[in-house]
Amino acid sequence: MLVNTTKVQGRRQVHYASYADLLADAEQLAATKVKTLGNWSYGQILKHVAQATDSSIDGSGFALPAPVRWG
Repeated sequence: MLVNTTKVQGRRQVHYASYADLLADAEQLAATKVKTLGNWSYGQILKHVAQATDSSIDGSGFALPAPVRWG
């Protein structure tokens, strides 16, 4: 059953002041059972975050067709 994610309550407010804060949060989440609130599993969420992080460093590998870029 799909969850209407626009109406989900109980989301975490996440803000990291440093990379160390992010790592500490990741380690805490890895050590506990995680309850997701939307339609994705925890594994899907982690894959999405990893791909977004990789793309921000390495580039997305996606380019528009040449006629669109030139136009």
